Amino acid sequence: MQDVEALGIIHGFCTRSTLPPASRPGEGDDFLSTFSLRDCIAMEQVHSDGIHVVQDDTDDPKAGDGLIMMQQGVAGIIRTADCVPLILCEARSRMAAIVHAGWRGTVLGIAGKAVRMMAELGAEPSLMQALIGPCIGPCCYEVGQDVVGHFTDVGFSETVVGRRNGSLFLDLRKANAEGLKAAGVKHIQILDLCTRCRPDLFFSARRNESGRQFSFAAVIG
Repeated sequence: MQDVEALGIIHGFCTRSTLPPASRPGEGDDFLSTFSLRDCIAMEQVHSDGIHVVQDDTDDPKAGDGLIMMQQGVAGIIRTADCVPLILCEARSRMAAIVHAGWRGTVLGIAGKAVRMMAELGAEPSLMQALIGPCIGPCCYEVGQDVVGHFTDVGFSETVVGRRNGSLFLDLRKANAEGLKAAGVKHIQILDLCTRCRPDLFFSARRNESGRQFSFAAVIG
């Protein structure tokens, strides 16, 4: 993202070859030292719209699907296979968020909720930069009419669903971008990388893999 690293915010989407922090002895230390971090926080992800704010050492969320990071030197971690990893940064207010958005969280509006929570803490949505990372693409994410119905019921545009050969395909990237735009975010980047199409780079639940790649965001400076 433009300028945010120079202003003390770091972030990243990792591939399947990068083990999450603390997944083996010493791995967590390597991750922390590489990015000049002193700790990292992860939660049990529950396909919700639950978002927690991390401001000091007393904040230790147990379950949810988003973290707003305000504490210096601590990274928020999420794990994904086909779900959307979403990063939000607002350098002026020195704030970053990391969000796990599956279809359920997307329907619940977790992307827009993260923006609104950051705004309540002093961030400006028009200055935020959003990055939608590797996830299952509309090329591969076939869903049933029941899932599509959830999206239409809450007002997503018809363009988040494609139809090919009698089947329905959901575009999670576009749906989350719609939520971000509705909340006032103007700067949105989407990585055109499908987790199901790229077994060389990513785990995919649709390929019946149990592994997860991780993403992170932190305020460091």
